[in-house]
Amino acid sequence: MSTTDTLNLQALFGLAPEAAIAHLKSKGIHIGWNWQDTLDEAHARSFTIAKMTQMDMLASTRKAVINAMTSGGGYREFEEKAGEYLKKQGWWGKQEINGEMVQLGSPRRLSIIYHTNRRSAIMAAKYQRLSEAADTHPYWQYSAVLDGNTRPTHQAMHGAVYVHDDPFWQHAFPPNGYGCRCTVKALTEERAKESGKIVQSDLQPFDQYIGTDKSTGEIYQATRYGTADSAAQRRCTLR
Repeated sequence: MSTTDTLNLQALFGLAPEAAIAHLKSKGIHIGWNWQDTLDEAHARSFTIAKMTQMDMLASTRKAVINAMTSGGGYREFEEKAGEYLKKQGWWGKQEINGEMVQLGSPRRLSIIYHTNRRSAIMAAKYQRLSEAADTHPYWQYSAVLDGNTRPTHQAMHGAVYVHDDPFWQHAFPPNGYGCRCTVKALTEERAKESGKIVQSDLQPFDQYIGTDKSTGEIYQATRYGTADSAAQRRCTLR
C-alpha cells in the first residue's frame, strides 16, 4: 500500500479537526424562527439557530464556534466570547416577542449551539471521507458508546453493518439527536462479512407532519424513513 493510501485510510478512522472546521466554514446561513425551521436538511447544509433572525448575529456566532474549534479553546472559549457578544446584542434571557414568550440566550442554549454545530460538522466531514473511500470500504458499521448515557435506540443499532448507500444511513447517520456520541466505522467487504452483522434495510422516505406555525399557518414537514408499511401509515396527511 502506498504512503498516500495509508494517509487516506488514517483520515477515515481518525478525522483531522481541520476537515470539520472546513465544513463548518463552507456552510451557508439559514434563518429560522421555530425549531421546525432548523431541522434535518437546514442543519445539514447551513448554520442555523432557532429564534436568531439577524444575519450578522448568526455569522458572528458561527465565527465564534469556528474560532473555538480552531484554537483548541473549545466550549469554554465559545461560552465566554459568544455569551458576552449575545448579551450585548440583547439576545439573552426570556423575552416577549410578537406576543410570544421565548427563550433566547442562556448557558444551556450556548451549550446546545456549540456542541450541536461542532458534532454535526465533524460527522458531515466524516461522511464525506467515508463516501470517498467507498470503493475500498463499501460497508459502514454503526458504533455507539455503550454506557449509562446511551439511548436504548442507539444501543440497539450498535454493531450493525450496512452497505454505504443503504437508505439506513439517510435515516441514522450520526449524530442522532442532541448529545449523540455515536460514530461510524468503514469496513472492507471482507471485514464486513467476517462480522456476521450485515443488514439490508427496507426503509423508504416519507414526509411527516411536525407542526404548524400558529402565526402564519405554515405547515412544517420533515423527511423521515420507515418500512413500507410504517411509512404508509405515518405519511403526513394535510388537513
